[in-house]
Amino acid sequence: MPPIASTSPNDVQVTDREDVRVVIVEDDEDVRAAITFLLEADGYHVQGVGTGTGALALVQAFQPQCVLVDLNLPGLDGAQVTRQLREQVGSALVIIAVTAISLPSEHDRLEAAGVDFILVKPVDGDVLRRFLPPLAHAI
Repeated sequence: MPPIASTSPNDVQVTDREDVRVVIVEDDEDVRAAITFLLEADGYHVQGVGTGTGALALVQAFQPQCVLVDLNLPGLDGAQVTRQLREQVGSALVIIAVTAISLPSEHDRLEAAGVDFILVKPVDGDVLRRFLPPLAHAI
């Protein structure tokens, strides 16, 4: 099962955030804006979108190293988006599910789709930073 927010990654030095592109897939504009603000303040390049279908197009155009995806989205949900991204991009992309749903069955569904990590909302900025590239590949 992918690590959940309470899982602590190894102590690894984070470097070169400025080179990391992140896509945020979140239909709640306020949540998307808050996460965007947090990550841009840390030097990440961030693009956001509110739908699963939009996420697939944005990932193809922006070519991020990381995608934060909400589970409940209009149209394609987060698990469907993850599954399609894994088919298109493979394992090089870090996919973090960010969800308010903490049911084990939903986490199992996200794991089966191919997420790397699951974070439960509300997401603490310090916790999120530990799972973003380049640190995520060192976990």
